[in-house]
Amino acid sequence: MGFDYQRAGQFVAVISLMIAALVAGGFDAAQAGICKQDGVINLYSASCGQKTALENPVAEPAHTLPKRTSHTISQRLQPVRFEKAVVLEVESRSARGVPAGAVRFGVRCFRNQINLAFYFPGQEMSDYRERSEILYQVDGGKEKVLELKLAGTSNNVLGVWEGYRAVPFLMEVLSGGSLYLNALNKQYSEIEVEFDTSELRERIGTVRDQCSW
Repeated sequence: MGFDYQRAGQFVAVISLMIAALVAGGFDAAQAGICKQDGVINLYSASCGQKTALENPVAEPAHTLPKRTSHTISQRLQPVRFEKAVVLEVESRSARGVPAGAVRFGVRCFRNQINLAFYFPGQEMSDYRERSEILYQVDGGKEKVLELKLAGTSNNVLGVWEGYRAVPFLMEVLSGGSLYLNALNKQYSEIEVEFDTSELRERIGTVRDQCSW
């Protein structure tokens, strides 16, 4: 039985198209992993952010996902293993200027590098000029500035994607029990958010072990 060169060529062409699609997807598609796992949204995925902002939430079967709790009472915090990444996220305990719900603060280990992200549901953010900077305070201390960048094509996720910048900020956050931040969306509307970071400090070992820091 002879080798079918025509079929082999078609197979190679299909594989090439698949690889090209992954490359074209950029940071969000190729690196972010799956959209949702164990009831936690992967805030590093642009498609997840857009879907959350544009679609009405759908009730999830209780037998497949853990019960969600209100962000005004408690926070959802658990390590989640996405494809090639470990993500730990916490919901804000208060948020002003974000009618769509809680802001999420995520810490991720990906390819042995730590990065951070803030997910603003229903908001159009920007990393242009002063809108790329947030003011923050740890435990009500000195007000400082942190520069953030958008996550790929997502317009509601701002983050610190370089490990050498993310780790010092994270260490500062973990030294206290609360994080306050003040940000501007694309329309220059003010957003104020506060996180309880005490449990994040207790659970950070999962991400730290994965990234060996």
